[in-house]
Amino acid sequence: MRKYADGCFTAEETILAAYVRGKCVRDANLPAGGMAAVGLTWDECKQMYPSDIVSACYNTIDTVTVSVAFHSHYMMEIAPLLKKCLENVIINPPKQRSSRWISSSVPENQWNTSLALTSSPDYHVNNLCSPVLFQEALQYIPSNAIVIELAPHCLLLAILKRSLSTDCVHINLMKRGTHDHITYFYSNLGKLYNEGVNLNIMSNYESIQYPVPINVPFISLIAAQWDHSQQWKVPTFEMFTQSLGSTQQAKHEIDLNDDSEYSFVIGHQIDGRCLFPGTSYLVLVWKTFAKLHNYEDYRQISVLFEQIQIHRATICLLTNKIIFYVNILPTNGTFEITENNTIIVTGRISLSEQLTMQKFHKQIKLNNTEKNLQTNEIYRDFNLRGYEYSGLFRGINQINIDGTYGELIWNNEWISYLDTMLQVHLI
Repeated sequence: MRKYADGCFTAEETILAAYVRGKCVRDANLPAGGMAAVGLTWDECKQMYPSDIVSACYNTIDTVTVSVAFHSHYMMEIAPLLKKCLENVIINPPKQRSSRWISSSVPENQWNTSLALTSSPDYHVNNLCSPVLFQEALQYIPSNAIVIELAPHCLLLAILKRSLSTDCVHINLMKRGTHDHITYFYSNLGKLYNEGVNLNIMSNYESIQYPVPINVPFISLIAAQWDHSQQWKVPTFEMFTQSLGSTQQAKHEIDLNDDSEYSFVIGHQIDGRCLFPGTSYLVLVWKTFAKLHNYEDYRQISVLFEQIQIHRATICLLTNKIIFYVNILPTNGTFEITENNTIIVTGRISLSEQLTMQKFHKQIKLNNTEKNLQTNEIYRDFNLRGYEYSGLFRGINQINIDGTYGELIWNNEWISYLDTMLQVHLI
């Protein structure tokens, strides 16, 4: 494949050369032999093995394949026949190989000889009869390279990982045991594209003749059957135009309709009015802070809030959207939340990765012998005092009479869960 990739062989010459090489080996009366990989260096193998065993492949510094067949002097028996067959395949004058073709069958000190300069029959005969100096060839692969293995199976994956730089990417196009080889092939082409290789995969398909026939179905009918249940956030240019030294601002639109992200907030009713929960402000800042640190999910980052002050409450209506602007100063984490050009909340946020818990109360089980207040009793009392909680905001499962410990419900929503913690102090 190297001679084809380098432009020295046509596709036809590549296939015919591979065929005559395999046929000559199969038809020859070669002595029985096999190959084995050993964990020794090249020099150690030369000192230890008997005369009828030779080193065939110099894979890595400490791994060598010993052989009594391929890439050994035993192949010299078929060399004349193989050369004659290749001369019938390579009709045109042999082309000179470029610097991209790193030879592993000719030692580096012989790369400028007539044998190594061209893709000739003599070169390919020598390739079959000589050891594979794979480790020496790998030294010419630079760091941050994309290495594509063209073989029926990715045999060299382990060797390449050990020998190449850690920032090199290994792509194999075929794998033994794969049920769908076409899908595997195209998935690895996709990996190549993700690494920055601009592929022209349209050459694998028949060209489209315009105008297309009238009976060709619309692609919209296919797209309508796709699964659209999952939503993905699309980055906007504002995310990339903020200067590091200035205040970082994010816009949050709050909609309480049934299909919105914040629809559950309608359950936070105080004295007959829906007030935006105080814990919601913290989550808005948390989300903004996470986005500034390149986290897709704010729950992946631990934060510390300090000096929180809520300057006024925000009344929520089903008919109107509320727009909050969160401004964070990157230098010290000071933030403010505004609505209609009015400051609502101020405080400070920072990463809490370096913090450790100074005190941690051991888990306490509720005493079943004591009288514990249950959910209905707790929120009936709240309702009499004007706290008309419903939905996720009825998060206290039970609590003891003294209010010193209880059990809260986790509904995978930080806003209601934090608000439930604050409700405990109202009991």
